[in-house]
Amino acid sequence: MDNQENKDNQTLEPENIAVEPESTTSAPENVAVEPESTTSAPENAADESQKVVPETNLYSTAHLQQSDVKPNKGAYAVLCVLFILIAALVVTGICIVLRLGSGMKANMSSFLSAVQSGMEEIANDSHDEYAEITEENEAGENDADEYEAGETIEDWFSDSLTTEEILALGDIYDEGPLEANAADFDLQAPYCEELENYVRDDLSYQVSNRFFVYYSEDGRAAIEIEYPYLTGDIENIESINNDLAGEAAFYVQNFEASVKDYLSEDEEYSVWVEPYIANMSEETISIVFNEYVQEGDTYSYVSLCPMTYDLTTGEFAYVSEQVRMDDAFIKAFRAQCETQGMGDNIADLSDTELADMFSESYGDMVAFYTPLGLEVGFNYDAGWMTVTMREYEQYMETEE
Repeated sequence: MDNQENKDNQTLEPENIAVEPESTTSAPENVAVEPESTTSAPENAADESQKVVPETNLYSTAHLQQSDVKPNKGAYAVLCVLFILIAALVVTGICIVLRLGSGMKANMSSFLSAVQSGMEEIANDSHDEYAEITEENEAGENDADEYEAGETIEDWFSDSLTTEEILALGDIYDEGPLEANAADFDLQAPYCEELENYVRDDLSYQVSNRFFVYYSEDGRAAIEIEYPYLTGDIENIESINNDLAGEAAFYVQNFEASVKDYLSEDEEYSVWVEPYIANMSEETISIVFNEYVQEGDTYSYVSLCPMTYDLTTGEFAYVSEQVRMDDAFIKAFRAQCETQGMGDNIADLSDTELADMFSESYGDMVAFYTPLGLEVGFNYDAGWMTVTMREYEQYMETEE
């Protein structure tokens, strides 16, 4: 069987602001004080002799202009008093500054302690937040590992919404039980020529179909998916049905969380999925979804998504992982392609290249059971292809 289709980081630094304490005493102005003279200068004195040039000095407040006229004793007394007053003011200012400095030192010590405490608190919060994020990431990785070990698609895929909540975004129509057709199936056919149902009504469980429809609010997504559900006496039946419904939930979440962000406003996302009951027995059931997806105007693909369950345990069966990918299998696969008229599809591939097509790096392996044997092949860019391996047991891994 085959189906082909073309298809700025900115860092803000705190301003360095130096705050100086205000002094309680203001610096005395440099005032040139000229003592009153009891003797007036001669009228014919030169102009230069009448000028007084003040001179700033750290140790005195004024410098008297020398002249031929000598000041009296009262002027000296005034100067002495002023000097004493200024000295007292200076001493008082020094004391105040020293006290302020001591207070500033204490305040700065308190401030630094507060900053250190705050930084420690921030560091602790950051550490706790990092630990929480790390724990969530590890939990996500564990979820993926658990799904690989057989957990539900709901647990593995959905980050926030359950499968039921996602499906509630659309409409679900119950189509009822599938019609049995096993009696009409040609068990003598050499191989499967196409995908078809093999439905039995003589087992302890039944298969029904639901039809899910979702149209996005912006009108860009149209998702129409049929998916089966089981009823009857089966181990872990609720988990199996959640997995099957997850096929529909996957495409809704894929559009809302990813696809719509890179599609242009006039591009559409269309999905049509049709399930086939490839095989039914008391021990296993194989279901394969035939998926048609159109993303925008240029990208589309057709692929198969098989899901096989061991009904004795209710767990997902990883059939593709049980196939032993050795030279004998590659040779048998190539021969069966020739038998089914698909030899030209792989004629240009070497055995190594053909083996690569079964890996996730180049293709996507497909394997599921039918009444005729094991249907095995791969998805690739142009579509999918499978062949029927009737004598498949010799190519399967045996449990040790």
